[in-house]
Order: sequence, then structure tokens, then C-alpha cells
Amino acid sequence: MFDLLTSDELYAEMVMRRTNDDRTFLVVEGVADLAVFDRFVDRNRCQILAAHGKSRAFDAIKKASENSFLGALAILDRDWVGLLPHEAPFDRISYTDDYDLDACVFYSESVCESVASAFADLSVYEIGKNGCREIDIHNRCQDLAFPIGLLRFISARDSLALSLRDFPIAAAIDRSTLRIDVPKMIKIALGKSDGSCPLTEDEILQIYLTEADKVQHPRRYCSGHDLAKAFAYLLKVEWGAASNVGADIVERSSRAAMSYELIKRLETHGNVERMAAALGVRVWKVQ
Repeated sequence: MFDLLTSDELYAEMVMRRTNDDRTFLVVEGVADLAVFDRFVDRNRCQILAAHGKSRAFDAIKKASENSFLGALAILDRDWVGLLPHEAPFDRISYTDDYDLDACVFYSESVCESVASAFADLSVYEIGKNGCREIDIHNRCQDLAFPIGLLRFISARDSLALSLRDFPIAAAIDRSTLRIDVPKMIKIALGKSDGSCPLTEDEILQIYLTEADKVQHPRRYCSGHDLAKAFAYLLKVEWGAASNVGADIVERSSRAAMSYELIKRLETHGNVERMAAALGVRVWKVQ
């Protein structure tokens, strides 16, 4: 139902529900976010809604704020907030700690080790062994996801109209080094695009190399889906996972591995708690 609603209709839905339900509304972007947070909200005091889109969620919460509609908050993906011009934030929205919620899940303690233990060949993968440690998984997946993320950032900043949604990471990996072949990545992105990009492959490559030298925190550019694709790839080629272990399985398993203790370590948990307290409402379970 909600995937068909505009932001105005989503706001109207909250207003209608409020006539016989005084619980807080926590709006998230999509069902993947709902799958993470739904277990941890106080269902007696809060109902969680998936807006099926960031702009719909943002605009619906903005309208609620403008109309003094109390008890409506949102958790949205950070994306390029702070790196590119963005609407001025306001006190009913909390952005994820990392690029998106799945990236937060990926970097949460022990999640990757749990997923690897579930799907890897345990005669090859061993928790704590050099190359199998959590930091090793994080670093290797980040090395594969970062170039995609940086190119996505450049495309958004410079209006290049490159097609990087659901990017086929495996197709851009140099099998001899298990690293991203950047020129090949650019070629694939251009080939998937609509032809409106004003630059050549070589021109994009020079911009990419210049920008890469400036980046101090590559984690900030990594989307959860790219990290999951990288992880699924490494699980199969390095740690003997079955061929059907893809990004979707990795993402679902990672979300399931999140505990409330891990959720509470995220800055967004504390931000939402403070916003809710300021409005005199409750979102999270009390444990």
C-alpha cells in the first residue's frame, strides 16, 4: 500500500491513523530498514512505517513538522548529506551513522563474522585467523565497494548521469588482484548509462584519480548494497561459500544478526531517543 503513496498521502495516512491511535510514528525509507528496526521499537508506544523512498519520507516528516503534528519522526539514509548540498536538516530526522542502514549493519561488531561462519567453508574460514578477522573482512569489502561509491559521488556532484544503481561489482574486479579495475568500472558505468554523460572515459578517470587522492575516510562512500555484493563475492572465491550465496542473502543474514545492544551503539539510536524525549513520546523498547 505505502509504496503507492505520495509524501502528502503518507502524511494524510498518519493524520487519519492518529484519530484512533495515539502511538508515535517512526518513518523509515523502506522494508529493509523496517526489518532492522521493527524488533526494537516499543510496539505499545510506536508504530513504524516504511515510506518506500527517501524523498517521500523526508517530505512527509517535514509536512508533519510544519503542521505541528506531534509524534512523527524519521530515520533516513545519510547518503551524501554533509558532502553535497542538501535540504537543511530539522529536529525530527536522524540520519544513519554510515552511508545507509545496511552499511551500519555491515560495520557493526561481529555481524560479518556471524555471516561468514554461516556460509563459508569452515575448513577454509576460521574466525580470528589472519585474513578472516572482522577487520580483514571490513577492509577487503571496503576496498571493493569504495571505488563504486566514489564514482557514484562524482556522478551526483558533477551531474554525469552515470548508471551505478545495483552495479555489478564482480564484473569490474581484476581476478588476479581481487581489486576493482577502475577503468573497467568506468566503462561499465558508461555502458549502462543513457548516453547523456558529457565526459569521456579518460576524462572521468582523471577526475576519479584526483578525487581519490583527497578522500580521508573511504568508509563514508560505501553503500551497504555494494559492501554486501563485495562480501558475497569474497565468501565464494576466498572462503568456499556456495554459488547461490549472493548479496541478498548476505544482507538478510546481516540484518538478522543485529541485536538491540548493537542498535543502541548507533548514533542514530541516541538521536531518535533524544528527539522522542523532546516531543514527550517513546520509540525504543526499554531494556
